[in-house]
Amino acid sequence: MWRAVVAVSIAVAALTLASAALASWQTPGSGSGYVKSKTMPTGNTPSTSVSNRKVTVSWSASTLPGGGAVDGYLVKRYNTGGSQQTIGANCSGTITGLTCTENAVPSGSWKYTVTPVLANWLGTESAMSSTVTVASPALTLDSSTVSCLPTTLTGQITNFIDGQTVTFRLDDPTSGTVLSGSISPSPVPSNGTSSVSVTIPAGTSNGSHTVYAIGSQGDVAGASITVGTQGIRVASGSYTGTSGDNRNISGVGFQPDAVIIKGNAAQVAVMRTSTMSGDATKPLSGATALNTDRIQALQSDGFQVGTNAQVNLLGTTYYWTALKARSGHMTLGSYTGTGANRSITGLGYSPEYVMILSASANNAVQRMSAMSRTYRFDAHTGITTGITSLDSDGFSLGTDTQVNANGTTYHYAAFNQCSAEMNTSSYTGDGTSSRSVSGVGFQPDYVIVHANDTVTARTGLHRPTAVSGTSSLNFNAASNISNGITGLQSDGFLVGNNAASNTSGVTYDYVAFKDDP
Repeated sequence: MWRAVVAVSIAVAALTLASAALASWQTPGSGSGYVKSKTMPTGNTPSTSVSNRKVTVSWSASTLPGGGAVDGYLVKRYNTGGSQQTIGANCSGTITGLTCTENAVPSGSWKYTVTPVLANWLGTESAMSSTVTVASPALTLDSSTVSCLPTTLTGQITNFIDGQTVTFRLDDPTSGTVLSGSISPSPVPSNGTSSVSVTIPAGTSNGSHTVYAIGSQGDVAGASITVGTQGIRVASGSYTGTSGDNRNISGVGFQPDAVIIKGNAAQVAVMRTSTMSGDATKPLSGATALNTDRIQALQSDGFQVGTNAQVNLLGTTYYWTALKARSGHMTLGSYTGTGANRSITGLGYSPEYVMILSASANNAVQRMSAMSRTYRFDAHTGITTGITSLDSDGFSLGTDTQVNANGTTYHYAAFNQCSAEMNTSSYTGDGTSSRSVSGVGFQPDYVIVHANDTVTARTGLHRPTAVSGTSSLNFNAASNISNGITGLQSDGFLVGNNAASNTSGVTYDYVAFKDDP
């Protein structure tokens, strides 16, 4: 009897030991009894570090009882809810070292574990690592407001998988309008960050939009912009002089920020801006200071003129052009000259056309983006120390007294080229009596032309819609001419063979404006 009891006890003990041994193995093996008698170790809790979209997982070695080494480790990634995720190739399978780097890790918060591996046997999975967070791909733009089209926005992408090329779309990352854009450096470098340049095209509707950057490996990031392209107001008309003082010219349709008047007579053109106080107007021809009794005030629906012959000689026909500034399109301001090279900043855009009107006895001058130097409005071969450059946020000045005499006040008007309302470019004269200058992009309401001629002094011309027939206006003290700017067309304007507008081989620059209510 006692032998039976002993036999049963031995059998029970043997089964208990066998169960304990098998519990230390997660997968049954086919090795020798010696190998099976060993107990598989538990993995050591890994540490993690993140660099852009790469997570490096590191751990210390696990050893078998008696100091034997395991074959490697199985690495797993979990979300914070404990669900296992598909891990990247660099960390999949059996890792024979003590570290691996998972590339192109999705954005989110993750934890990692390691499990020792020996042949076909798995040890106990380690505790989870601390949470590591991988940031989402992002696009940031330096400006979120677009007031002029087309316009190029700059910014940067961050947290993009390295090695990708990037394209851009508007409003939808798969079917939206393809945008012209680039990144630098390209492809995306290891830190996941590149500078961005992307152009919002003409014709983009006003309102809220999203610009998307799309990586070739699937990264997508968006940035919101607001397009509001209400631009410069331009109106023109005519009146007959009465010589009466304080005469109000109404019906403009808005309160102007600048008015230009030129009579069909031997009188110079004059201009007043909203930065000029009191009764002050600048002649646009001749080295003359601000004068009184010309454009006396800018009013809610027009302007007031005095008795001076430049604006109100009895029986003379006068043509006026009124402009209303809007943010991002036209900026009026003033500054005090220093006599030293300087920059005027704060426009918020790179101007393509600038007018400068000295309060003292200096000529009014202008510079268009295609001009090689600064020119007066009347006959001139230009100066190189006037408006020396048109910059990203304003313009730079040299030392010429027409733009920067020490202590002198200067008034300026700066314009941003927007395809629907303002365009400046150049053409080469062909000497014909009827030359079409096209490619402006709209039918202008006002055009200014000046030769970019550094040898022969040629006067400037201008024409508003109020001028009829083939006439155009001088800036100097001369009546209308019939072979200058002879017409305004649907995509530009016509010029005749006058030396101020179309001498063969001479380069002419122009600026054209369209009313944008």
